[in-house]
Amino acid sequence: MAARSIYLVFILPAALSLVLGGAVVGAVLQEPGRSLDMTGTGSGGKAPLESDQVAILGLSSSYGVSEMIAVEVAALADSFDCGDLYVTITRAGTDEVVYHDGYFGQCYAAAGATLPVDETYTKSLDVPGSYEIRVDLTDARGGGTASVRSAFTVQ
Repeated sequence: MAARSIYLVFILPAALSLVLGGAVVGAVLQEPGRSLDMTGTGSGGKAPLESDQVAILGLSSSYGVSEMIAVEVAALADSFDCGDLYVTITRAGTDEVVYHDGYFGQCYAAAGATLPVDETYTKSLDVPGSYEIRVDLTDARGGGTASVRSAFTVQ
């Protein structure tokens, strides 16, 4: 009798949870644009860092001293077809700006281009430490802003 109670109270609910959880994950992974990434690094070891409107492409989590940091920005929302791009690199946990660059009048939607248009944003940091990159994209028509940020280290 006790063995039957253990089965009904512990084993059956655990088995049902696994089956139903697997069914939900399977259904979600069937949706377009969904994938399961157990490493958290995306494709090619690069983390796709994005909000619902803008993404940073090509940023690694770690760089060597004087190694070039090369990233591109992709606008994910259709409302951002022309505007200004601002890229800021700060020391993590502070407001100390290391680099701040602006690219004005970037029109990229027609060609599906990444930003900055016709180039890659590259910088080199010579001081080891933790840094944060922030990308701000403004819409030339409506004045809306999209932002995304991520941390990385220089060793």
